This record gives sequence, structure tokens and C-alpha cells, in this order.
Amino acid sequence: MSDSATLIVSELVTNAIKHSGGSQVAFRMQLQEELLYLAVESSASGKPAVRETDNDAEHGRGLQLVEYAVFALDGIWGVSDDGATVWCLLPAMGEDQ
Repeated sequence: MSDSATLIVSELVTNAIKHSGGSQVAFRMQLQEELLYLAVESSASGKPAVRETDNDAEHGRGLQLVEYAVFALDGIWGVSDDGATVWCLLPAMGEDQ
């Protein structure tokens, strides 16, 4: 799980920095009972969404990777109504807890 959580955080923070123009970005991680909560908040305009990309595109797959990693761990993810926060909940299990 730690490798997947690292990938998720890396993609979310990278997207937040890239799309907010380098302004303030906040990362939060909390263990709530048996769930790991990860969230990245930024001042980026617009609402993040998974995009379809061409096979030869060099960018645009970050949220696809997040979605894949979250679902592979039987988690859920989403975006706040104002688009400022992208979050996920992952089952905390095993030795990496």
C-alpha cells in the first residue's frame, strides 16, 4: 500500500503545483480508524477531472493513475465541490498501516 499511496500523493501534489501556478499547496494525511485519508488542496482554477489522452501524449494521465491506484486498493476518491481539494480514502491494512 505504501507504494500506491506514494504514487497517489506524488500525482496529486504535482498536479496541484502545476495547475495552481506554484501558489500555496496543502497536503493532509490522516489515519481514521481503518481508513487512510489523503487530500491535496490548492488554488488552481477549475475542477480537476480524468482526461482521455492520446497514446503518444506526454502529459495528462495523472488522475488516471490516481484513479487506477485508488480503485486497485478498493478505495474511493473525489474532488470537492469547489474543485480546490482532491481526496481519497484507502483501506489501511497489513504491515504498512
